[in-house]
Amino acid sequence: MSGEKPKRKISPSLIIAVIIIIVLLAALVYYATLPRPVGVMTTTVIATMTTTVKIKLPGEGMKIAFLSNGMAGDPFWAVAQKGAEDAGKIFGIEVVTYYYEGDPAKAADLMDRIIAARPSGIIVSDTEPAVLEPKINHAIELGIPVVNAINDDHSKRLAFFGPTPATLEGFLEQGYAVGKHVAHLIPNGSHILISCEFPAEPYARGRGQGFLNALTEAGLKFTYEILDAGYETAKTEARITEYLVAHPETKVAYSVGGLTTERTGVVVEKLGRKPGEIIVCGFDLLPETLTAIKKGYNKGVGVQQQYFCLFNAVVTLYNVIANPGFTPANYNMGLCIVDQTNVEKLEKLVSEGKM
Repeated sequence: MSGEKPKRKISPSLIIAVIIIIVLLAALVYYATLPRPVGVMTTTVIATMTTTVKIKLPGEGMKIAFLSNGMAGDPFWAVAQKGAEDAGKIFGIEVVTYYYEGDPAKAADLMDRIIAARPSGIIVSDTEPAVLEPKINHAIELGIPVVNAINDDHSKRLAFFGPTPATLEGFLEQGYAVGKHVAHLIPNGSHILISCEFPAEPYARGRGQGFLNALTEAGLKFTYEILDAGYETAKTEARITEYLVAHPETKVAYSVGGLTTERTGVVVEKLGRKPGEIIVCGFDLLPETLTAIKKGYNKGVGVQQQYFCLFNAVVTLYNVIANPGFTPANYNMGLCIVDQTNVEKLEKLVSEGKM
């Protein structure tokens, strides 16, 4: 028996594994020694496509005509027009405003043109019922829905949107409310200036008499004069100034409309009178009337909320047009009296053109 140890055989699989490991190590060493690129930055560009989808508004294609008794540029009617247009934007309705400036002939001509254009609906502020009532009825007969706002009549209109019934009785109520509010401030035996834009109009006559009725009810004695102050800012201010200068005995300056109310407050301050020396009062919360109230010159105004009257008139007409069988109803906004005690609550609405 020999004393030599047997030789071990190397497995072929082991040899292959070792070779693979050597190759991999060589590859790693080679890769590690390669020079690196300098200043190279990889940028990934993503293309973004924005698609605008236009949503069709329910009132697109509708057109509403608003016929106002006012004048373009009157701050009161600018607020009313904004109310109509803001509602129109929500529904996609085109709202076009026409002004007949208290002129019956112009009112008739504009209403004829509006009807001939066959709008989807019409809003009318009617201070000329003898002229406009039959034309409103004609529009209704043609199938054009009509509603009234601010000033009403006895036509077949579908609904009315305003602060009180827009009849002589309603205007008496408005004037009475303002008179009752300031009566305790008025000295007995006072001389009163009543300024009007259109003295013969129902709103002027009603508000003027209603104011005097409240003072009489309060037991006051007084004299008064009605001034045709006109309907243009500079001329209206000039006429009120001339009157107050010529009548220094005037203790109360009451106005039946928004323009005369605003200019009266400005005039009294310009004349150097102290707040309360002349009791200023009237209607509509226009920007400079707001200032006069805050300074103490104006002691109270009746606010008709004309923005909301016209906004609701457009919304209602949309419902009438879009929903056959819809029955509209009158919308009484009520008359708000504004003075120093509550003016700040409404200041934001005034700044937004909504009051």
